[in-house]
Amino acid sequence: TLQRSVRTPRHLMVRTYDDYGYTFDPVELYDMEKDPYETNNLRDEAPQVARQLDHYLAEWLHEQSVKPYAIPDPLQVEWQERQKGN
Repeated sequence: TLQRSVRTPRHLMVRTYDDYGYTFDPVELYDMEKDPYETNNLRDEAPQVARQLDHYLAEWLHEQSVKPYAIPDPLQVEWQERQKGN
């Protein structure tokens, strides 16, 4: 799978770019205080939290990609290669 995640003290948001045949939701959100085993996806119950963490992830990825010494993100390279194969 091709995934990235964002963790706060309370929440974990996982963005799946390519599930590679598994059945992951595109965005998963977990309350790590109440659900440390990640069994209850809260994405639909707390969409604003999921959107905010997804935004943080997108911002961070962009910040990393524009640094003068940045190298291509291996996850993005792999994802683009998989997209070409479809």
